[in-house]
Amino acid sequence: MYIHKLKVQNLRRLKNLSLNFTQSDGSPRMWTVLIGENGTGKTSILQAISLAAAGSLRVNDLAGSAFAHLVGRRQKTELKIEAEFGFTPSSRSNPKAHPLHDRKSDDFTLVSEVTLRHKETSILAKARYGYQQDFPLPENNPLDNARSKELANWFVIGYGVQRVLPEAGRIPDLVRPSVDRMKPLFDSAYPLTSTSFLSHFGQRQKKIPGLFENIEKSHHQYGYLA
Repeated sequence: MYIHKLKVQNLRRLKNLSLNFTQSDGSPRMWTVLIGENGTGKTSILQAISLAAAGSLRVNDLAGSAFAHLVGRRQKTELKIEAEFGFTPSSRSNPKAHPLHDRKSDDFTLVSEVTLRHKETSILAKARYGYQQDFPLPENNPLDNARSKELANWFVIGYGVQRVLPEAGRIPDLVRPSVDRMKPLFDSAYPLTSTSFLSHFGQRQKKIPGLFENIEKSHHQYGYLA
């Protein structure tokens, strides 16, 4: 999935933030670099994206006990995240990747909304395809369908600031990969996913000189979500 747009309200220090991750022609930017001092909200932006990408069935599992710190203690307004995602051409042409999509429509964007109301302990989430005017019933939620089936074309990975590396020769046990790959953004003790996630990219991307080395290096320097 490619993030196109993000709007965040009342997530920690992010009171009202809107970001566009697309180029002038509407296509997604391949890389977006967030630079700022500690405590300015870089990780919060990554958390917002991952919460929007989790789906209603997995969002509370992803946030875990960290949900209590997503909104300031004195804050009485609700947290709200709105995000728009897109997909690769190969994914859009694959009916197995989008079994709930109306093939008569060419709008393959995914719209996701996440809320955490004041004094509540459960995060609410819903999602729809871009051509749908209203959010569907839970059984027709495209994001939940993808997460319950662990569809590979809806792949997201996130690395948190703690960067706890797996033990040598050990690959983290990803019981629910669609969520477990993003947990390091919320749980400082959760080990990073190994670079085996490169297997999700095609042969052309694998052959780009220095791609693997640059990603390996970034594990140790930055928190990021792809």
